[in-house]
Amino acid sequence: MRPWYRAGGFEAVGEWLAARDVSAFNPGASPMVTEFKLNLVEHGMSTAESFLVAAMHARTGEFTRGVIGSPFHSICDRLAGIAPAGVKVPQAALLHALREAGWLDCGRIASREHSNKKHIFCAPDLANKPKSELRRLVEDSPPAGLMRVK
Repeated sequence: MRPWYRAGGFEAVGEWLAARDVSAFNPGASPMVTEFKLNLVEHGMSTAESFLVAAMHARTGEFTRGVIGSPFHSICDRLAGIAPAGVKVPQAALLHALREAGWLDCGRIASREHSNKKHIFCAPDLANKPKSELRRLVEDSPPAGLMRVK
């Protein structure tokens, strides 16, 4: 044991701790978002997740509209074609990248035009859009020359 502790160090530390205001401490609170934390998160992502987050932020490829919908395995298949060489895009990587990019889980949505429900995620800037509009955005437009039958 260090001599400093024996010479009143324990008491000094105890007084310092007792004087600390910890009334606002919340052990369940999310940690502060700092540059260091963002760096840790970025370096903890797989190559596939980094590729996906970059595409979401840039709104390229599947993420151009700011909305994606199930089935997610087919989105992963299409993304695998443009991913860096040797990188697989599993559904778990897509779902994790959506969370890291801040995209919102809108749940399973149907609309008047599309009665089958699809699980939808949207970019943060589209969070205030009506859910039926998000559902419409997910659908592919019909090929040229085909008319919709009502």
